[in-house]
Amino acid sequence: AAPALHSAPMLCMVFLAGRMRVLQLTDNLGEPPVWVKAAMIGATACAVVHAVLVILSPTIIGSHAKSDPQCGAPDIHHVISAPEEHYPQRYSVAVMRAMLAVAMNVCFAVVCFGICTFQYDRVRAGKA
Repeated sequence: AAPALHSAPMLCMVFLAGRMRVLQLTDNLGEPPVWVKAAMIGATACAVVHAVLVILSPTIIGSHAKSDPQCGAPDIHHVISAPEEHYPQRYSVAVMRAMLAVAMNVCFAVVCFGICTFQYDRVRAGKA
């Protein structure tokens, strides 16, 4: 599941930096827009589902992963002993992983855009 979770630290740091930026602009009073929060939740959910899918993919496909000769860890990219009748499962797992990766990157881009364009309206907040 390590390849699926390489982006988790990056997501955490962007979310933390975005929250700190909003607090800086609002004098510790504001929140990011609702759509930015929704994109944060979406990116996190995509990362978790992607990791679970990577962990369960040998079971779904009906095969086992070849071990890396240097460290003995399973290598998910080299699936062996998967009979040809499991081709639809392999294809569907690959499509789901690709769709989750695209969705996570879109959510990440939405969060970055929302944080970069955030403007605090002091009149609406009653601080004018």
